[in-house]
Amino acid sequence: MAASKKMSHRKAFLMIIFVWMWAIVWAVGPIFNWGAYVPEGILTSCSFDYLSTDSTTRSNILCMYFCGFMMPIVIIGFCYFNIVMSVSNHEKEMAAMAKRLNAKELRKAQAGQSAEMKLAKISMIIITQFMLSWSPYAIVALLAQFGPTEWITPLAAELPVLFAKASAIHNPIVYSVSHPKFREAIQSTFPWLLSCCQFNEKECEDANDAEEEVVASEGGGESA
Repeated sequence: MAASKKMSHRKAFLMIIFVWMWAIVWAVGPIFNWGAYVPEGILTSCSFDYLSTDSTTRSNILCMYFCGFMMPIVIIGFCYFNIVMSVSNHEKEMAAMAKRLNAKELRKAQAGQSAEMKLAKISMIIITQFMLSWSPYAIVALLAQFGPTEWITPLAAELPVLFAKASAIHNPIVYSVSHPKFREAIQSTFPWLLSCCQFNEKECEDANDAEEEVVASEGGGESA
């Protein structure tokens, strides 16, 4: 909640610009002969050259490994750690507050606590999917540079491509089956998409109650 108050359209815009600039820095390297783009795997797509072992290509691979793979993992891990700590502190506050609330407000407090825990679980799932999506690329690239190159067969080189491109569909799937309000919106628009996942109206009602309780408490705090 505190993070949402600090976020603004200007900050969001600057973050988007930074992400695009960061991506462009690594994308234009081969244009200036720092690395190269070559067909990979079964030759149906192109990617950065991780098979050449000259010093220029190797430096490009190592820089992308640390700045494009390890650094995001560290940042994601740091953010997730803070999420877990915030959830833990929130649970303690909710437990103390529950002793002073009536039955209806207690149900809202418990729903809010449940929503916070689900957010933490979803974040953990997304982090795991990031690792599963991009670790194959990192492993194959390092293996091609420092390991036995005979292990890098066309099929072995194609698998990281499939894992990486599949990462684009992970987040919608996670949110569609995990977030009650998102699932409610999908259910009303495309009911056939969630035929395999039973929609729980009470779960969504609890989430809405918890959100209303949070808004009311914030409004009361600001007026005070």
